Amino acid sequence: PVIAQAYLSFREHLAFYRGDESVFPQREYQDLLDKATLARPATLTYFSATDAGGFFHKEGARLGRIDMLNTAIYYFEKTIGKQEDHHYGIRCVAQVYEDISQIHAEESGFHEANLMLNKAQAMFTDNIAAIESDFSPVTFYASFLERCFHKDWYKNKPALAGVKRYAKLSMAAGQGHYLIGPMILIRVLLLEHKEDEIIGLLTRELILHEKSLLPHLI
Repeated sequence: PVIAQAYLSFREHLAFYRGDESVFPQREYQDLLDKATLARPATLTYFSATDAGGFFHKEGARLGRIDMLNTAIYYFEKTIGKQEDHHYGIRCVAQVYEDISQIHAEESGFHEANLMLNKAQAMFTDNIAAIESDFSPVTFYASFLERCFHKDWYKNKPALAGVKRYAKLSMAAGQGHYLIGPMILIRVLLLEHKEDEIIGLLTRELILHEKSLLPHLI
């Protein structure tokens, strides 16, 4: 997909600098996209697979093309276990499955949407040790669980206790430097009508944040 990626960079360059977008060769780009989507290179490095996966994920989501998103999964799967932070590929595959599920849901294909979201969930649960090993993946999973909880059409939505558990794990891993985990927990506590706990949590996070800044202020 290298040539197709170059075309995309040209289009983004035109958009960023407010150039004449009519000069972009859309038909040629479309042909390249179709061919690249079907291609399966024999030789891939971790970085080439990551770049290709990111490209097909971004464009597949923008165009609503499930075939391109499936190609993104193909490339991201090649990255799992290739680097020390192999949870990156796990997260990427799960995100693509979630995006595919959303496309099906928007078209009222709720059976397919549930199947795809189950696959996204399985990517996490099948690799839960890697997910719980670091701030970034555990926070990503906490956010994923929260989104799943609010999908009315999802039959296997997680319990609120599960969302809360991973929000707390994110907080512990973040050590007061990040607010994603605390904000997820606050939204859970709002649903549970626990306003006093919310006030205590906000106060705690403010103190931790101030303490994390002290070394830089001295």
